[in-house]
Amino acid sequence: MATNAFVDAKEVMVLKYLPLLLQSPLIKAKPKHWKPSKRELIDGFVLFIHDISDLNKKIEERQTKREQFRIPAQPIPIVVGPYGHCQCFVSADDVLYGVENPIKAVDVCFKIYHADAEPSWLFLQKAV
Repeated sequence: MATNAFVDAKEVMVLKYLPLLLQSPLIKAKPKHWKPSKRELIDGFVLFIHDISDLNKKIEERQTKREQFRIPAQPIPIVVGPYGHCQCFVSADDVLYGVENPIKAVDVCFKIYHADAEPSWLFLQKAV
């Protein structure tokens, strides 16, 4: 039987690389356009952070990028720490909610997708 750490590690790996399997969208925001990089695709779907001390900084960086392209703030699943030993959160409206695991974080955000991660959310909606 698989341990929780192993299951969490598998879930994190799938969530991390899922956006790379799908086409990158072109975000049309006046006066600019933006085609997210591979790193931005991953972070637009689930924000992965190595150290909890970087959490607020990464959330602020993401918000700054969204403001630059006039993309409204939306909830984001966050995974902090190494695979299998991670803490999971959902950031919504400047509030951080702790959740049990990476899949629960995605589940909480499922109905609200981000423009830069639209292909990943649509894939989950249609395939799962």
